[in-house]
Amino acid sequence: MQRTLRCDFYQIVPARKSSLPLDRVLMGLLSLDSDSRNLDEFGVVFRMDPVVGTKHRIFGDLVRIRMDDLPEKCNRNGKKEPLTLDEDEGLGESNAFMIDSDRSILAIQRNKFGVSPNSLCRFIFEKTNRDGEFQFDPILTGSGLQKLKNLSTIRKMEIRLARVDPKHGLDSNQSISKTVDILNEYGGAYVNLTLSMSHKSGSMDKGKILRAFKEMVSKVDQPSVEKFIISGYNDEDSDGKNEIVDLLADRIGYRALIEVEEGSKKSIPYLKRKRFIEEAFASCGAEIRHVLGS
Repeated sequence: MQRTLRCDFYQIVPARKSSLPLDRVLMGLLSLDSDSRNLDEFGVVFRMDPVVGTKHRIFGDLVRIRMDDLPEKCNRNGKKEPLTLDEDEGLGESNAFMIDSDRSILAIQRNKFGVSPNSLCRFIFEKTNRDGEFQFDPILTGSGLQKLKNLSTIRKMEIRLARVDPKHGLDSNQSISKTVDILNEYGGAYVNLTLSMSHKSGSMDKGKILRAFKEMVSKVDQPSVEKFIISGYNDEDSDGKNEIVDLLADRIGYRALIEVEEGSKKSIPYLKRKRFIEEAFASCGAEIRHVLGS
């Protein structure tokens, strides 16, 4: 039996000039004791375990442990039972990851219910006494970068944002903060935004759009982005053909089939997922270096 695993890649960029060097951050993460590898946030625990490597590269497993509002255990016949867990236990979702400090690259297993890059940013920020402030910029494919370069006039932008816990506070981008306030006010889960030039001439600001995309996808305390599409045309194209760039879909990524036991409902062991991350980085490393010019 096979299951599909996916890996995403991010360029790690200091959020401010005084941020700790990345190799020092890695050494700090390696030295955390067991209790210090937990970060508690509003009924959820984020745990980094195990962590192995050197100041140049570390591997680990990020676990999101849901502690509150746990579901019932049910079967197909309608039988329901409460989950019998100890007080310090919860439901865990894991993401294997690798950080390479020499190239400032994060490779992380994609898991919809696990730890997001935003949460990893927060974890590093808190575990370095707020001195390790980084953002993880998604890395576009070469073809994605070319499509973006060719899109000289941007006429429309479509974004879908998921709700974020209001306790985080969204101070870095007030427009995002006000949008998420609407979700919290009415109890919604998602909001769809469409910004269009309509019949007005001109173009939206590409630089601002890209900065907003990077912040939304990776910066600390930003909501999860489910869709980010821009459309327009190339001024040098006499046909004026409308082009669409899906910034999420055009990121560098990797997927592979992993062998598991037939009928297994268990999670894939960490060592298998670690090998998958190593395989992903080896496969996509050349393209990443080419795109980043390193």
